Amino acid sequence: MNKPLQKYNFLKIFAWIHLCIWGIFGLLPDFWANDLPLKSTFRNKTYYPLFQPALKDSFPDLRTGKSLKLLSLSEVNWHSLESTANVLTLAGYSPKTGGSTTRLQSPFGPQFYTASNGYKKNLAFSKRHYLGTDDNDYDVFSGLIHGAAYSFGIATGTLLLILTLGMTVGGSAAYFGNDKLTFSTGELIFILAGLIPAVFYGFYIRKWGIPEFIFFSGTLGYILSWTASVILAVFILFLFYNVGKILNFIPFFRKKIPFPLERILQFILDAQTSIPVILMVITLTAILPKTVSATVVTIGLAAYTGFARIIRSELSVILRLPYTEAAYNLGLTPLRILLRHTFPNIAPLLYSISLYTISDIILFEASLSFLGIGTNPENHTSWGAMLAQARNYPQAWWLTLFPALLIFLTIFSLHYLAGNKSRMNKSEKTFT
Repeated sequence: MNKPLQKYNFLKIFAWIHLCIWGIFGLLPDFWANDLPLKSTFRNKTYYPLFQPALKDSFPDLRTGKSLKLLSLSEVNWHSLESTANVLTLAGYSPKTGGSTTRLQSPFGPQFYTASNGYKKNLAFSKRHYLGTDDNDYDVFSGLIHGAAYSFGIATGTLLLILTLGMTVGGSAAYFGNDKLTFSTGELIFILAGLIPAVFYGFYIRKWGIPEFIFFSGTLGYILSWTASVILAVFILFLFYNVGKILNFIPFFRKKIPFPLERILQFILDAQTSIPVILMVITLTAILPKTVSATVVTIGLAAYTGFARIIRSELSVILRLPYTEAAYNLGLTPLRILLRHTFPNIAPLLYSISLYTISDIILFEASLSFLGIGTNPENHTSWGAMLAQARNYPQAWWLTLFPALLIFLTIFSLHYLAGNKSRMNKSEKTFT
């Protein structure tokens, strides 16, 4: 291979540029795709509609074509307003606002809009739909930008949940194993006895976490209420655990019994892995409302098992190395050993796994939206929902090409960066 190609990895550069561009689009979608212009001049007056949407002034009522009417800047149809010099956003349109153009307009063909007098006029180049329109007269480019915000937002939230659950379950199983976590006979008896009141008062009495108990509604209420139930159940078990310590003065109840935490967690992971992911997702979507946070929880609970297994496997090896055993013998806390001495050694692995996980989440979320079991498409624009709509209009090739190409390039970029990092790590040695 020649020196320029050795010095510059063009695929890696392309992957980073692609992810950075669409990541920026996803961070500020309204700034890049909006019906409201960044700046507009009408009748010698300058407005900044995107930054002052609530500001009111007199504009023609385009529905009747009659006298001036006092409207807020967010209510004005800036695309149809005559004699207006606009500095539009990059896409120029919002994803869920139909303009006055004809449906299913090709990105390369002539595009028209319907004027206030009912006649069709050619759309100016600055106001074109650069990637065409769909059956609802929605701009495809704007939908892709806002879909990036939705897809990357879902992927980021789900990744954080998977990392939290995976490192908690996998790290606990690897660190404690089947013999490091011990209880006396009395403590174990009272913990087992406390399971019934913990479940009864933590979950049954609270009606399975109905959100009205904590004055929240929607998915946030479910999550917070379930969290409150878990905290209450753990608190009851903690009380029974401390009561069980009273029996330690009796020799029979003082005997230490190892608690097989790794075996129990492994059984839970095996049991959950045996359930098809799509079946679990359909079940959870039937219970939870169709919101962004519900989608994050659904995918996270269904996908954390594989990550937890990897963490348990890697940490099981690292925790048996001499320096970690020395840290344990010196009396360091489990949390400090995990955060200070073990997790830094698997940071490169976490990097690669995170990129692979993000790509899988994006693809899985697009599949859910395509099947119609994701979030409500009326509230959020997603790449999968755009592909689902394209099935009804095979002649509109742009409805299929652009979302599918964007999904492919995003997943390819994430996989290439993850695989490139993995190949680099194989040639490096880690010294501690």
